[in-house]
Amino acid sequence: MRTRTFIRLLSCMCMVVCLYGMPAASATSDEEDVLQVATNFVKAFNTNDYKLIYSLYLQSPKTSKFIINKAGAFLYQGWEEIGEQCKNTLNPEYPKGSFYVTLHNPEANILTDNVAVLTGYIVLTVNPPIAKEQTIIQARLTFVVQKLGGKWYIAHEHTSAFPTE
Repeated sequence: MRTRTFIRLLSCMCMVVCLYGMPAASATSDEEDVLQVATNFVKAFNTNDYKLIYSLYLQSPKTSKFIINKAGAFLYQGWEEIGEQCKNTLNPEYPKGSFYVTLHNPEANILTDNVAVLTGYIVLTVNPPIAKEQTIIQARLTFVVQKLGGKWYIAHEHTSAFPTE
C-alpha cells in the first residue's frame, strides 16, 4: 500500500514538474517578438505613423540608422536624430498611400537573450505627390535589435539598395 501511494505521489510530482517547465500556450518566443518589430515597422510606414516607428527604436544616443537616400548613403546617430528623420520622412500631412512598404523573407536570428539580428528585404513604393511619378525601390534590410525591459527595440538599422545591373 505504501509503495503504491509513494509511486502515485512521485508520478504526480513528475507531472507537475513537466507541466511547469512547458511554456504557456499564449507565450510568444523571442523570434516571434523580433519578427513583430518588423511587422510594426511596416505598419508604421504604411500608415505614415512616425510616432509608432519612432517608438520602435532604442532610446539611446548610440542607436543608429544607416539608410540610402538621393545623395547616396547617410548615417543617423541617436534616438532623437532618428526621430526627427522619421518625422520628416513620414509626415502625417502626406496623403495616405504616399509610401507603401512590403517586407519579404524576414528572418530573426537570436544571438543572446537580449540581442538579435533581423534580416529581409523590402520593396518601397513611393507615390505622388512625394515623387513625380511612382518609384519602386528594392532594398536589403537589417535590424540589430536589443531586448530591454522585456521588449525588443531597434538598436541599429541598415538599409541598402539592391545592386543595379
